[in-house]
Amino acid sequence: MIDRGKTKQASSRRLNRSLKEDIVSQLPDPLICHVLSLLSTKEAVGTSILSTRWRNLWLWVHRFELSHWEFLDFNAFVSFGNRYFDSTRLSCIHNLKLTIDENEASYLTPWIDALVKRKIQYLCVRRTGGGSSFHEMPLSLYVCETLVSLKLVQLTLVDTEFVSLPCLKTMHLYNNVFPKETTFERLVSSCPVLEDLMIDVLRNDAKVYRVHSRSLKRLRFLRSSSLQSDSVPGVVIDAPLLCSLRINDGVSKMFIVKDMECNAKLDISFDFGLEAFDESNVSSISHIRNFLPGISRVRDMTISAFTFEIIHHYSKLEPLPQFDCMTRLDVIVCASILQWLPTFLERCPNLTSLELELRNDEEMHPREMNQISFSSVPECFLSSLEFVDFAIWGHFPEMKLVRYLLESSTSLNKLTLNTLNQGRSHSIGKGKDIYMVGHKEAKHACFKGLRLRFKEDIISQLPDPLICHILYHLPLQEAVKTSVLSTRWRSLWLWVPRLELNSQDFTDLNAFVSFGNIFFNSDRASCIHKLKLTITIGEIDNDASYVSSWIDAAIKRKVQHLDLHWCGVSNFFTEPLKLYNSETLVDLKLSQVLLDDATLVYLPCLKTMHLEDNWYPSEATFEKLVSSCPVLEELNLTIHEKDTKTFRLQSRSLKKLNLVRAYFHFRSSDPGVVIDAPLLCCLSIYDYASESFIVNNLESVAKMDISLFFGSGVFDERKRSNVHSFLLGITRVTDMTLCAKTFEIICRQYSELDLLPRFGYMSHLHVTSRISDLKWLPTFLDSCPNVKSFVLSWFCDYEKMISEEMSFPFVPQCMLSSLEYVDFKVQILGLTAEMKLIRYFIENSAILKRLTLRLVGNSARDNYTLKELLRIPRGSTNCEVVIL
Repeated sequence: MIDRGKTKQASSRRLNRSLKEDIVSQLPDPLICHVLSLLSTKEAVGTSILSTRWRNLWLWVHRFELSHWEFLDFNAFVSFGNRYFDSTRLSCIHNLKLTIDENEASYLTPWIDALVKRKIQYLCVRRTGGGSSFHEMPLSLYVCETLVSLKLVQLTLVDTEFVSLPCLKTMHLYNNVFPKETTFERLVSSCPVLEDLMIDVLRNDAKVYRVHSRSLKRLRFLRSSSLQSDSVPGVVIDAPLLCSLRINDGVSKMFIVKDMECNAKLDISFDFGLEAFDESNVSSISHIRNFLPGISRVRDMTISAFTFEIIHHYSKLEPLPQFDCMTRLDVIVCASILQWLPTFLERCPNLTSLELELRNDEEMHPREMNQISFSSVPECFLSSLEFVDFAIWGHFPEMKLVRYLLESSTSLNKLTLNTLNQGRSHSIGKGKDIYMVGHKEAKHACFKGLRLRFKEDIISQLPDPLICHILYHLPLQEAVKTSVLSTRWRSLWLWVPRLELNSQDFTDLNAFVSFGNIFFNSDRASCIHKLKLTITIGEIDNDASYVSSWIDAAIKRKVQHLDLHWCGVSNFFTEPLKLYNSETLVDLKLSQVLLDDATLVYLPCLKTMHLEDNWYPSEATFEKLVSSCPVLEELNLTIHEKDTKTFRLQSRSLKKLNLVRAYFHFRSSDPGVVIDAPLLCCLSIYDYASESFIVNNLESVAKMDISLFFGSGVFDERKRSNVHSFLLGITRVTDMTLCAKTFEIICRQYSELDLLPRFGYMSHLHVTSRISDLKWLPTFLDSCPNVKSFVLSWFCDYEKMISEEMSFPFVPQCMLSSLEYVDFKVQILGLTAEMKLIRYFIENSAILKRLTLRLVGNSARDNYTLKELLRIPRGSTNCEVVIL
């Protein structure tokens, strides 16, 4: 034992000596360089002051971002770059992002030459500023054998005879200068494995762009307006493997696509250089004729409004090609050419999905809109069209089109109406009403067609059980109306195993009771599957004995889903005792009901129970009800505002619990809640009244949404003890949401008196807080060492946000080891307190992957905020700031 103790002491001394040494510096140079490559350029270069050995290690880093904005003047920028690129130690450069200005750029050629020599793979060169001086890219770039990705912005590409980029797969070209048309053509065709190409043409460039590639799969071509030119700007694409093509071109007069794949996806928005279609313009008509056959094999097409209008005018002169491969079409249609839509759809016989938006034509007279009609039905409506998604504004032509689609599409599975005009509240309702009218008329048209085809009552020939199944899916009023059809139909509705009764649907209470008695006293109603009763009772209508007899009858007939909503003025409805021993009940919903303190309760099949504002004679009544449901999985409990009991919930099967308890003005006891449900995986608490809240045996996979006040009054020792007991019961949760008041009680009041427990299982946290309580955020986060995702919301008035002083004294462990995603779910105004909080997370989160922010929408303020964000150094090199 003595020898073992001496050995431990010797090991401890050696460990202490090693901890005093610089362990990182003992690593080999390649490993240190890999660590430096994960830092920003500024941080990597900053390590050069650590020691003599570290002085030049940053020169070995194979990933670099170099921007002229980071230097005081032009000479400092060039001097730093020369040192980096001239270094003999730098054997390989993997990734470089270079941002230069408009100044003289003779340094650029030796820098690019050094990159090519050192086998650059990912290169981005961007020139900033709006001047007319475009720096030339050196010739060495065009023969780089290792380049995989290339992005060039506002530069000049020289017209060289020899280009070879054998490994280039991605190329993005923004606003560059090409001396000749052949310059661009040769560049693309000399990339044998190029798969992704994006071109944003310089504003005044009127050349013809030719894309010839045997490997290209994705192409995006953007071209905005240009100066008037005698040339004919255009685009020619020959890429047989192309599967995605997006064109946004307001200049090109000629657009030719050759050998396009039948599975390709196409998004087109261009006008062939036309401000308006002219039938006498022979050259334009010829360009359209040459374009359409090249895209006739696409599978998925999106067309802008003006492009669709040009195709419409062209179709009056020459027939359109057949789009046999197209299965999806997304199109914006002007109201003035809406009647032509079926003509175009006739050319798409295999279309299965159609997305539409109607653009209203302000020059179109309302009388002309009323005259819109559709005279033909395209083939796809009768054979293939299954899904239609229609973005509507509520205009009259749209409703005509909706009716046309419903009445004419025999294979349609789903029609989705997306109301765009949400600024007017009546537009949504109006859209729904018109949609329902069209749907009913479509059904009437189908029934009429059946009568003309068969001239006989086929439904009446069906057996009674099948007819009852059909009536089951109709509203009660329509099902009862079938009793007038014939003698056979008179009592068929009584066999329907589903009943929804609302006393307000009847002229008076007597009519309501009489109707219910007919249904429940009928011997024919042998089984009731689902029963919903909504009963509104006034001061003089206190007798509700009929309801008890109805529920007894439902229990006898093996009801499975029971929903009773009692709207009494001054009293509760007393639940019949037979309800507590139903062997078939699966779903139970009770509202404003007095539950008797029954001796025997057993509901063996009940899985879902909703209890809203009910009254329980004693605490044991509720406890017995829940514990006597052996397979109960979901419970929604809303406690009456005057009920001050302690609610104890014990269940071995419960998985989901939603508890609501609002304020009450007086109490004679201390209300509370006790939960013991080991399988509980989702718990939502909205409780402003309970003094104590205890959760026992909670699983580690639980999800909690907490809005809990622990009663009213000052934070004394009793309340501290209640908070302590509650926190100890929820330490194993994995997902937690806290309201502002609960966060204040836990962090500002409780944590000053006692240490917070550790929430070691928590991976997701959502907190809402007052701005004045955000300073306690590190305290709570320090108790969540493994949290990965954090969502934060706060609220306060504008003046307080400006004046609020905010500081964070330390960095919690989770920000250094586990936190990957942060989302601020508030509008960022760019105020000092907000920017301090954002800076705190960006600077100190070592492995943060994404920070999501929502700006206020004011362009001047947003620009200021963005500039401030760019100045914040990031603790994680992989951090992505997403602006919504």
